Amino acid sequence: MKKINNLNLEVVFGGNLGVNCYILEKENNIILVDFVPEVEDIIKRKSYNLDMILLTHIHFDHFEGLFDFQSRYNFKLILSKYAYERINNKYYNLLVGFPHEIVSFIKDVELKNATIVKDMDTLKWRDTDIQIVETPGHSEDSLVFIIHSEKIVFTGDTIFYGSIGRTDLPGSNESQIFKSIKKIFSLIDDDYTLYPGHGQETNPTFEKRNNFFIKNMF
Repeated sequence: MKKINNLNLEVVFGGNLGVNCYILEKENNIILVDFVPEVEDIIKRKSYNLDMILLTHIHFDHFEGLFDFQSRYNFKLILSKYAYERINNKYYNLLVGFPHEIVSFIKDVELKNATIVKDMDTLKWRDTDIQIVETPGHSEDSLVFIIHSEKIVFTGDTIFYGSIGRTDLPGSNESQIFKSIKKIFSLIDDDYTLYPGHGQETNPTFEKRNNFFIKNMF
């Protein structure tokens, strides 16, 4: 668990495709950014109170096992309108492209506790404000979550350390992802920390100087 300013942050790496699930904790209350099955053991062991799960996008590796987890925990599921409409569509969540024996256990996500958010909404969690940013490109439904008080950004699969998200998938758009990256950087300073859906954390300064896809944009 890493202490930031007012919150504690822990990264849980898991799932079949190696996703970063982030736990944000304050006074034993937590939210998750994306979901991997491995996070449940930590929630049980530390007796956390789970308030919300924020989905960056609906590719199945970012909610793998969520359908089962929902049967045991009560929480709000935060996602975009596109995600709400398509999360159980196997073309858009990419399940159709994987061998049946690998993904056959993944069932439809329950949406009865879902909350739809839109671009530039502010999500209130306890006394923390979370800015919602729509960032299409890697997927049409992609969201980024910015917590300005902590100077942290959860970039999903839009920005990675030294790279960006794929744009050859259903709902992807190469020109949109570059617009989305410019939009993200216009909302934050260079000393913010970026926490991606895969791989290690990074920051705008490093990416503007070293990321082949980004450095010529600035």
